[in-house]
Amino acid sequence: MSTDEHGLSQQEKELVAIGASVGAGCHPCVDYHLSAAKKAELADYRVLAAIMTAQQVAAQAAQELARHVQRHLDAEDPGPAVAAALDTELAAFGAAIGANDRANIERHLNAAAALCASPFQLRQALEVAHTVQTNAAAIHLRAAQHVLDDVAQAQTAATGGPPGKEDGCGCDEAPAPAATDRDQRTALLTDAGPTEPAKR
Repeated sequence: MSTDEHGLSQQEKELVAIGASVGAGCHPCVDYHLSAAKKAELADYRVLAAIMTAQQVAAQAAQELARHVQRHLDAEDPGPAVAAALDTELAAFGAAIGANDRANIERHLNAAAALCASPFQLRQALEVAHTVQTNAAAIHLRAAQHVLDDVAQAQTAATGGPPGKEDGCGCDEAPAPAATDRDQRTALLTDAGPTEPAKR
């Protein structure tokens, strides 16, 4: 796609939406956008390629996160990993919320309840997980916006003017406010409790 095109086609928008749905692990979102792709007459081979690409990106992200976590664990030397059953289910429930995994949300919520977690405690767990999920989305949206600003500046310098905005979806006219990284950290500490910095 060249820089002088005014906006994404409906088919291109659905490719983005399919990628985001797969990356978010959202089954209902995937179903919706696969149906929308058919309505947009998006060829099956393009849909399949989008799904495979999104799966690769999600796998790469999971691997990078595992390396990131391991670096922190190595620094802190936590010792043998022996967790109480409720600890395991609460962490798994949080992960399921973060991954938009409906089956595991239900599985680990019920498992935590079976281990005598009260409805109030489970509601708190849900609120904490949702706060982290929301903050993570806002932080990465902010990072993407910074990259987009750099791209726009580079295009402006190369062409002598901004790329065309006609026929867009209108999102650029009223961008959602993005909280600062400091705001995100404050919200996390408020809702999830303070964390100790990694020892160096």
